Amino acid sequence: MRKFNKIAITLAAAAMFAFGLTSTAMASGDTVIGAWQGNDDDGWTATDINGNAIKRGWAISDSGVWYYFSNGYMVADEFINYKGDTYYLGEEGAMHTGWIEFDSDSDVDTALNQTTIDGQNVFGEDTPYEDSVWMYFNPNGSAVTDDWFEDNSGLWYYFDDYFMICDTYATKINNKIYGFSGHGNMHVGWVQLKNTVSEGEGPAASTTTKDIGWVYYANSGEMASNGWNKLGNEWTYFVSSDSVDIDPETDGIQTPYISSVAGSFMVSDTYVDDYFIDCDGFLVGSGEITFAKNYTFYASLDDFKAGNTTKLSSSKTIYFEDGIRTAGPQNNSYYFDPEVDTIYEIEGSLDRLQNIYNTVQKTASYKAEKLFNTFYVDEENNVFYYDLDGNIVKNDVVDFGGVMVAFNSSGKAVTTEGKTKIGGTYYNFSEDNGYIKISDDLIIYGATK
Repeated sequence: MRKFNKIAITLAAAAMFAFGLTSTAMASGDTVIGAWQGNDDDGWTATDINGNAIKRGWAISDSGVWYYFSNGYMVADEFINYKGDTYYLGEEGAMHTGWIEFDSDSDVDTALNQTTIDGQNVFGEDTPYEDSVWMYFNPNGSAVTDDWFEDNSGLWYYFDDYFMICDTYATKINNKIYGFSGHGNMHVGWVQLKNTVSEGEGPAASTTTKDIGWVYYANSGEMASNGWNKLGNEWTYFVSSDSVDIDPETDGIQTPYISSVAGSFMVSDTYVDDYFIDCDGFLVGSGEITFAKNYTFYASLDDFKAGNTTKLSSSKTIYFEDGIRTAGPQNNSYYFDPEVDTIYEIEGSLDRLQNIYNTVQKTASYKAEKLFNTFYVDEENNVFYYDLDGNIVKNDVVDFGGVMVAFNSSGKAVTTEGKTKIGGTYYNFSEDNGYIKISDDLIIYGATK
């Protein structure tokens, strides 16, 4: 296992974890301490209010503090097991309640004879507990073990055996995956993972922090699952962290988060099939989106996992409907079949996620799930064209079965005869150059230089 550097506990966290002794009212039958005898070197003994020596078991002082005696002496700075529960008697012998931190110099490891999830010693360079561990003792003094705990502020914590889990973005508990901060509280909402890498020594030393990705936890603390998740009114997509090539040089996530299982990373700037996830990680809606030149994205989910980006050499305008890349607005649309040099009108809605074009004797309308090579006619009879990638064509001339069709800087096809400048070159447009008949009233004229 590699070594993980831990983040420091802040003063705010220290205040949150501050502990105190809980006074407990005496009840009938309790052994009440009447007088103390002894010293710190030889040990402390006590008698009850009747003058009898307290030999073994619990006893309470008149101020409500509990102590434990064994062989006639007060137990101090030790763990005891009493009726199946674990208790800690502090350095002054008082039963502890609330939060307490044990550092790597203490003997908590051998005293509790506990191990981590991975079977390693509690403290060590290759464990989550290389610096310290936190424990919590209930008001009755018993330690919280293998259970959830909610503090007064509503924050939730989980204890693996005796120790609070912290600094992990993915831990499986009862077949669900949770994350916990460096202070131990359960994560809720979005958390961004970062990777801090230190290189060199002395004056040449440098530290680089890299954003790895985003993870999401529901209000229950459960991590978003792999695949599509609807968060509020937005859809987003997650993949297993095991499938993502985070950084081969550093072998994954480091400070401050570690994990015992694979988590789920949000994808962004990528296509999932033909659905596009934007830079914020959410599925785009409907309408045209223009991507600027040098826009960097992942062309597919596999590219996202491998970290292979694509940069646009020129701006692109793509039409989306409910997040899926389509061939234009789909109303008043016409499909050009390059195999037969024929245009077919599209009727009705388009069924998505098909790669096969269904035609009726090659003469009727096309209904297709993934339909490109499409002309779109707006309400003002302007004709636009969406190419095989679903991009609207601008400032270009395209060959349609031998008919050269030109599109200006706004993407409009030339539908009048005459001379027009396209992409810095003048073209002549006339019926003699061939034409594409969209309808009886709408004709696209061919171009020659």
